[in-house]
Amino acid sequence: MKSRKRGSALCFIAFLFWQGLSHADWIQTNGPCGGTVYVFTKHNSNLFVGTIRGVYLSTDEGSTWTVANTGIEDKEIYSLAANDSTVFAGTVNGGVYRSTDNGASWEQTSDGFKVKNITIYGLAVIGSNLFAGTNGDGLYRSTDNGDHWTKRLAAPQVGAVIEKDSKLFVGTGGQGVFYSTDNGDNWTRASNGLTDQNIYRLAVSGQNLFAGSNGGGVFLSTNDGANWKPVNNGLTNIQSLIESFALIETTIFVGYVSGLFSSSDNGANWSSVNIGSTNKYVKALYAAGSKLFAGMDGTGIYLSTDKGASWTEANTGFKRMWVQTQVVTIGSHWFVGTGGAGVFLSTDEGGNWSKANRGLTTPYVTSLAVNDSNLFAGTGIGLFLSTDRGSNWNRIISGMRVGSILDFAWLGTEIFAAMPGHGVFRSTDNGASWKIGNTGLTTTNVVALAVSGPNLFAGSSDGGVFLSTNNGTSWEVVNTGLTAKAVYGLAANETHVFAGTHGGGVFLTTNNGINWTKVNSGLTNKALYCLFLMNDSTLFAGTKGGVFLSTNYGTHWTWQSAGLPPTTVMSLSAVDSTLIAGIWQEGVWKRPFSEFASPSSAHQVSHAQPDPFCLMQNYPNPFNPFTKIGFYLPVVGPVKLKVYDLLGRELAVLVNETLAPGTHEVDFDGSGLPTGVYLYRLQAEGFVETRKFLLQK
Repeated sequence: MKSRKRGSALCFIAFLFWQGLSHADWIQTNGPCGGTVYVFTKHNSNLFVGTIRGVYLSTDEGSTWTVANTGIEDKEIYSLAANDSTVFAGTVNGGVYRSTDNGASWEQTSDGFKVKNITIYGLAVIGSNLFAGTNGDGLYRSTDNGDHWTKRLAAPQVGAVIEKDSKLFVGTGGQGVFYSTDNGDNWTRASNGLTDQNIYRLAVSGQNLFAGSNGGGVFLSTNDGANWKPVNNGLTNIQSLIESFALIETTIFVGYVSGLFSSSDNGANWSSVNIGSTNKYVKALYAAGSKLFAGMDGTGIYLSTDKGASWTEANTGFKRMWVQTQVVTIGSHWFVGTGGAGVFLSTDEGGNWSKANRGLTTPYVTSLAVNDSNLFAGTGIGLFLSTDRGSNWNRIISGMRVGSILDFAWLGTEIFAAMPGHGVFRSTDNGASWKIGNTGLTTTNVVALAVSGPNLFAGSSDGGVFLSTNNGTSWEVVNTGLTAKAVYGLAANETHVFAGTHGGGVFLTTNNGINWTKVNSGLTNKALYCLFLMNDSTLFAGTKGGVFLSTNYGTHWTWQSAGLPPTTVMSLSAVDSTLIAGIWQEGVWKRPFSEFASPSSAHQVSHAQPDPFCLMQNYPNPFNPFTKIGFYLPVVGPVKLKVYDLLGRELAVLVNETLAPGTHEVDFDGSGLPTGVYLYRLQAEGFVETRKFLLQK
């Protein structure tokens, strides 16, 4: 069996199957479980976690999780806090929300904030007061359960609020630590000895006060902040953001991009704690008795019941996994690749998923493909191969470069791989060794491949489409009529080749690229991430606005996303009579082909939007140190594209000018930054969107 996959960008494969059409909804498979966790909090007997998309709740100490999202489902949750009656959530670009019914519903409560939809980095309930640390507008206080807020401290960012004895301490970005003895009415700076003034996490252990910085590691004060000293012996990569603290008896734990560390001597020495995850990035910690919860970047929740000595996954029901690849199969085995947790395997059609990562030394999988019994995984650091259905993986180095592989294609017995930044690679020995073949390519940013008869097509993110008629030995540009040059996917049969673009929708050629024609009628979201070719005339498109279907060569499209969450469709594939969709931060979904609405009988839904602004995912991702960021503008106007750290500090301005409509792309060089997760944000004509990317050195 042969199949091909594009992961973080667009995907196309051929599959010859079709049935009668009727209407129904998508359903989510039981996993893969996991995702990104930012924060924990306890409310009565319930445990809440804030995630990259909303809130989850556990009523059984983390054994199982359920969505607790109504009213807040599309928000990124950076902070949580609770009092006896209410749970509060601090969001990214959404202010504060609260729930008085254990997370069953949420309402925004941001009266008094200078900016209603401000980002909330920290929340704390102290006595009868509620404090909120913001990005860019200091610290706010509410004395009436969040009904009204007043500003109590001016600071660029406030990320931590904590009480020690009768004092209130806050950590700020750029100004160190402050304390108040009158519930925040007046403040005194307490930063002597802090060699890094960017303090975003605080913790109390007896009479000791710990501060986590974004560049200087961990600091300790034994006199209520009058003096500080660094305590980093044993910690690695201390120039990265300290994400979280937790305390069990006299042992303090710290989590950040390098993993989990513990100290039993007040930070004088730190030891690495092995959680058991290939992805070591710990973003959140929560301790309760001898239990310690660790929230990870991408891999979900881990639990220790013996003070950190041993760990198990605690992800049952937590379905916030970033699925990057399409589902591929070997017999009854389903495989899918994720951004942060590696490869997952299901042997019961998605009923249950388990990790299949032995030998896979990176958790970031960008593409999967099958050739007979060989399973290929394109990752952020290159190529891996499994010959035993994912039980073991071996890295393929011969002729390969370090970088993200986004697509595979087969032409006869030869295998081709697309690696943006390096071009096209070819193997004539079933993947054992590779040679680069870029003659005639005017760009090496190749992200998609397709085969039509004896011809090989390559789609690039900044140069349109290229054609090779000699198995990749040489290439020629074939862009006439192709008005959008960011081609993130290709699909082909013997007579038709389709190109999926970001911002320009879908294009079709019937003469091997001599001419292209736009085929977008009814395709109301042209920010494409994947296209799936079922037969000669039937295509599915995965976009930022859901799934669309065409049964007439793309001449007309209809929206087919009933039941799917309102987020980006990253991949589409087919298993037998079922269409499978990989959803950004929402796992794997499926729907039988027989249940799709016919374009001739379906009416256009009202939520479809014409030609939206679009900020694309960077590529490659992860990157080291160069990457590209693309975006689409439907109108002319002023544009700003900036890079930030996770605490909102501006690191780079990539665009600050008026631009014409169309697809644009800029380069970013992260050589001056440490390993970690960063943000890039597009602002244009009232549109604002932020995405994450990972610098992995």
